[in-house]
Amino acid sequence: MVLILDSDTLEGLGLEFTIHKYQPEEEVTQVRTVAQANERVASVGIEAISLIVVDIHLDDEDVLDFVEDIRKAKYKGKVLAVTSLRSSAQFKRAMNLNIDAYILKDDFLEEMKLAWQKIENGQKYYSSDLVGEISGMEEEEVILSRFTRRELEVLYRIGAGDENEAVAKNCHISDGTVKKHMSNISNKVDCGRRQLVIFAYRNQQRIADKLKIGPKKRVRIQ
Repeated sequence: MVLILDSDTLEGLGLEFTIHKYQPEEEVTQVRTVAQANERVASVGIEAISLIVVDIHLDDEDVLDFVEDIRKAKYKGKVLAVTSLRSSAQFKRAMNLNIDAYILKDDFLEEMKLAWQKIENGQKYYSSDLVGEISGMEEEEVILSRFTRRELEVLYRIGAGDENEAVAKNCHISDGTVKKHMSNISNKVDCGRRQLVIFAYRNQQRIADKLKIGPKKRVRIQ
């Protein structure tokens, strides 16, 4: 039996249709909440379920808590997660819970085919786009860890769209000091001014978190 946990009925039907392509003889049941999923597991028995497909993002529910609970209950079947969110924290937690496949809804049909081939052979499948993106995010986190607090303040203002003069005013430092910090930052990121602006813009929320400040309104990069 295959259990689908997805609050969106149409998406659930799409998942069911796709699963029947690979396992036409398998009974497929869709539930919309974690409570319903727990009820279904209790009624049929956890050993009767060969595959659980979960939409990671359900309103007001932590689906990964459900996955963790069934793992603790000695569930030995496969777990396939689908998501529209690109969250590094969520992805890492899913891997720690030994999820067999983790795919993005954006490329669901193509990803599902690859994922199915892998998990049927006892292998894991994680979206290559997501793995690459998470790796890039972790690399940028390492880069941010190299900056002093003052450099982070300057970088934060750059990400908010400030030119050097405005950076000096908002950080209460001289233009010369701004230029010195900018030179140090550019060396650490190893890029020019425009690439630095993009880097600062992309990471502004992370920088705000490090500085423990709320993000300002950001400008659109042309």
